[in-house]
Amino acid sequence: MDKKKIIIPLFIILAGILLILSGGFVSEFVVVPYPDSLIHVMPSEPEEDSEILYLTAEDLADCPEFLSILEAGGGMLKVYFSDTIPDGGISGDEADYIFNEYGGRILSFNGETYSLGKVDACYAMSTAEIVAAALKIFGWVPILSGAVLLSVNFVRSVSPAPRRIHIQNYIEEHPGCSEADVVKNTGYSRNSTVHHIQKLVSENKIRETPYHKTVRYYPADESLAETDIINAARAKEKPAAIMSALEKKPMILSELEAETGISASSLRWHLAKLEEDGIVLSEKRENTVYYSLSE
Repeated sequence: MDKKKIIIPLFIILAGILLILSGGFVSEFVVVPYPDSLIHVMPSEPEEDSEILYLTAEDLADCPEFLSILEAGGGMLKVYFSDTIPDGGISGDEADYIFNEYGGRILSFNGETYSLGKVDACYAMSTAEIVAAALKIFGWVPILSGAVLLSVNFVRSVSPAPRRIHIQNYIEEHPGCSEADVVKNTGYSRNSTVHHIQKLVSENKIRETPYHKTVRYYPADESLAETDIINAARAKEKPAAIMSALEKKPMILSELEAETGISASSLRWHLAKLEEDGIVLSEKRENTVYYSLSE
């Protein structure tokens, strides 16, 4: 199989693998995990009979994330139940401690009052997560495309193309045909025909032989120069018509003209070529030239 037909699909597959690895890198080092739940630290006005718990920074030394939220005037504490907790987040155990210790009470810190509430995390993919997911998904496109292309190229390499078989069959049925004959009678483009003929020659399935400044094609059997020349002549319309007429009997030029419908000037040219190839013989009887096929 052609190296290009292997290398190109492999590069496509490699590109897909790199995309998937890039998506994994983004997921691992860029994407910030979304919290499993939230604790809402809300500014709140106490009622007259509310129990107020006064807190200082020293009281919250063991809960630096909670302290930071209070110092900022309120906000959300992000709770994670996984082993990996991003900066600014707290674990599930820390969340349970904070809520059990300070939940249901009014908290006072730096002259402001707050209350705690649990909030379900409403998940929405971040831009980084969307990019990571897209890289992983679209990475499979070139991988699958490359695999399909590699499979197709392999199948094509082990099984001959239908066009090539058609061209080979035509040459076997019409030995001595030219490239133009193949193009005309198979309907394939010249470039496609030339490509498949060259493949058939290189695979020794057909052979080529020069004939009057042209190249003729034959089945890849034993080469017989005399047979090749006759087949090449019969592959052309006018020489074939002349040979068919002379199979009946020797003829003079005017008889050949009447029999074949070919003009006298054209007959003279083709007869000269056929005589040069040893296919036709000319014999002068008195003042008349008779043409016949050679034995």
